[in-house]
Amino acid sequence: MLPIPRSLTPPPPHLAERRRHERFELFASVKLETVVETLVLSARDISLGGVRLEANEALRVHLPLGSRHEIMVFDACDAEVPPVHLEAQVMRHDSVGVALMFVLPSPVTLRRLGKLLESLKPRR
Repeated sequence: MLPIPRSLTPPPPHLAERRRHERFELFASVKLETVVETLVLSARDISLGGVRLEANEALRVHLPLGSRHEIMVFDACDAEVPPVHLEAQVMRHDSVGVALMFVLPSPVTLRRLGKLLESLKPRR
């Protein structure tokens, strides 16, 4: 099996200036539990402040604006990297997914998330 290529692309300059946290397009996954089911979704981009998940219209129905969810962010390509558990609130829906903001993560959780994001960067 071939390794999955990883990309690390910062946001366009006009968006980067408005962002509190730098975002990257990475191969990360998020496990999210709703009342109906447990979902494992691909992260379109992620930062220390939140994540944008790929979700079709049917899934967005289960993730209403303002709802809060316990999520687990993990590296789908490397089981050795510990997952990070966070609470996140649905902030917006768009044509390809759902944007969630992390809700009051502790400094320890932010450090763990930072280490996970660092591990997702391409290895050279």
